Amino acid sequence: MWAQMGGTMSLFWYLHRGLVGRFLRSGTISLLALSMIVLGPVTMSARAGMVSTESVLEAESLDARARIHELVDRERVRSELEALGVEHAEAHARIDALSDLELAAVAGQLDRLPAGGGGLGSVLLAGVVIFIVLIVTDSFGVTDLFPWVHKYELQ
Repeated sequence: MWAQMGGTMSLFWYLHRGLVGRFLRSGTISLLALSMIVLGPVTMSARAGMVSTESVLEAESLDARARIHELVDRERVRSELEALGVEHAEAHARIDALSDLELAAVAGQLDRLPAGGGGLGSVLLAGVVIFIVLIVTDSFGVTDLFPWVHKYELQ
């Protein structure tokens, strides 16, 4: 059948008429189109409006204030503050008394602090990576640091 109609083009025509025709007759396309028409406006709706500068600044200051309150609520920070003579309730009252400019300054300082513990893990990781690189270079004969490394000859 395909040889009579000209090879590749006839195969495409047969598949198009046979498979797509069955697909259209089965109603799947109609169901898909109906679901896109019904659900399309619901899922693709977007709302835009004017936002005042005051509301943005207020949201940022509330966020910064909440972050600082959360920091003070940590057990380690609480114990350090109490060791310095600052009660927990007094620390929260002082945070609530901060102006927006002071809150932004404190939040900025908190953002610049390193996240995580000491640098011991980073130093150990760097040492392991350097050790592996030296072993690889030693095995290819680039360096000769470790006598127990088997040397491969590059061809």
